[in-house]
Amino acid sequence: MTLSQAIHLGSTLGKQLFGRTNTASGDSCVMGAVYQAVGIRSLRAASAMYPELWAAGCCPISDCPWHTPDLGSPYITRLCMVMMHLNDLHHWSRQRIADWIDESAALRVPVVADEIFA
Repeated sequence: MTLSQAIHLGSTLGKQLFGRTNTASGDSCVMGAVYQAVGIRSLRAASAMYPELWAAGCCPISDCPWHTPDLGSPYITRLCMVMMHLNDLHHWSRQRIADWIDESAALRVPVVADEIFA
């Protein structure tokens, strides 16, 4: 299952949350949707399954301070952080975030999750 497929599946399990990962009733943010879809509970576990979570990224919204495609920018961050930013600050639906991940996949540089948590 791809990362975007996990988001799509997890988003069917409850309402969208902002500022929290998930609730006992099944509601979730974008990362919580991933956790629920694949049966995990942490970013570390998600990173082992989806190392692209640690690829460099920036917000796709042009008037956002996090929209800085220049790799030297201080606002370049990791895909997982951009996903949470889009969920919590811009209130993008989890489905929209999943679609954006698919659309922007070719722009990311692959990383190895073991290097992040070493």
